[in-house]
Amino acid sequence: MVEGGSRRECIKNTANYFNSRDRLLVSMKTIGNEKLSKASQSIMNAVDNQLRNNDPPEAREAYERLISQGFNDAEARQLIGSAISCETIMVLHHKKPFDLSRYVSSLNNLPDLPV
Repeated sequence: MVEGGSRRECIKNTANYFNSRDRLLVSMKTIGNEKLSKASQSIMNAVDNQLRNNDPPEAREAYERLISQGFNDAEARQLIGSAISCETIMVLHHKKPFDLSRYVSSLNNLPDLPV
């Protein structure tokens, strides 16, 4: 069991989260599957870089915590990607400056998805 529901529910919620983020990207004039795929790949590249460079260290801590809670590698990375996506949306769509403390808070709250 994962906090806040079953592991399957959490994964389903993550998929729904990414779908809603994709719809928002489309509304931001990111049109076409190729561009959406590139956006998703960019987010996953950011996850890889953060884990490899341990910057911020909270990304690695979140990853290790998620693994210990029973998520596999891909699931843990996708959840971290959701936190990156949320912060990216805040910057691009809401015109807010990047906020490390807001991002770290999102990481610390995983597997609960950022709002």
